[in-house]
This record gives sequence, C-alpha cells and structure tokens, in this order.
Amino acid sequence: MLMRMPRPGDVVVIGRAANYQYEGRRSIRLKITGIEEEPIAPGLAWLRGYQLGPTGAAIAKRTVLVRLGGLVYVWTPHPLPVVRQKRPGPKKRGAALCPKCWRWRARVYSASR
Repeated sequence: MLMRMPRPGDVVVIGRAANYQYEGRRSIRLKITGIEEEPIAPGLAWLRGYQLGPTGAAIAKRTVLVRLGGLVYVWTPHPLPVVRQKRPGPKKRGAALCPKCWRWRARVYSASR
C-alpha cells in the first residue's frame, strides 16, 4: 500500500482505518496544519490540525495519532506533478543529417532524376 506523508493544507478523513477511535459516524475531517517531526513507528504519525464541520468551518483544534495507510485524502493544495511525454518533433521533409557535422541540411536533388 502506498503511504504518502500528509502535508500542511491537506484535508483528510480520519476513520477506523486510520485510528480505531474514529469509526462510522465518529470519523472526522481534519485540515492539517502540521506534522510532528519525530516518527513514532513506521507508518504512524501525529497530525496537528483543525477539525472541520459539515460546512467546512473549523470546529476544534486537534492533535491525533493516525496510521498513514488509513488516511483518505479529500483535498490537497499540492497538485501531483504531471509527467508529460515528449512529443515527436515535426518530420523533416527534404532534409538529411550531414555526416560531417551531424546537423540537418537540405537535401540537394540532382536534375538527372
């Protein structure tokens, strides 16, 4: 399972998969303001942030121990990097590589053809 470390500004849902105290209707949405520097154990982290209500307004400030693999990301202000494939350039019609300098040169067609 891919576990990425949450960053400040992310909004996550903390449910039973992240912390056994928050299951079913008790799950909360948390807007992260910080992460504790020292890791407790692999895959666990202390998150600091604001609990969001149904309207998206902050209700309470919380610090929660969570399992990173159980977090559900609702919104993140950090877009994932887009990997763009290199497009092939235009075809060079009537051109060829010069064997001496390896640059594209116009082909010279003889009139006898």
